[in-house]
Amino acid sequence: LLLTIKGERLGNPTFGSDLMRIIFEPDAGDIDNKIEESIRSSMSEWLPSININNIEISTSEQNPHTKNVKILFKTNISVEEKEVELELNGAP
Repeated sequence: LLLTIKGERLGNPTFGSDLMRIIFEPDAGDIDNKIEESIRSSMSEWLPSININNIEISTSEQNPHTKNVKILFKTNISVEEKEVELELNGAP
């Protein structure tokens, strides 16, 4: 879901997120907020059974064009917290 670009999935043009578009935008200081907003929006629309507890976004020390994203979440059927990590590379 998160790494699928909206419009990429045939027959379902709204499925996906704007993460790939956001990561290639010039950073006006609000890119972390845009990333978090895109994740929360996509997840609430397509996976409402997932409850996001926290989203941590950091810039890679090795590559300033890369954002590391950690999503901590629970599902409606589990009390155990799980996590997903993404590496978003905005370098051309």
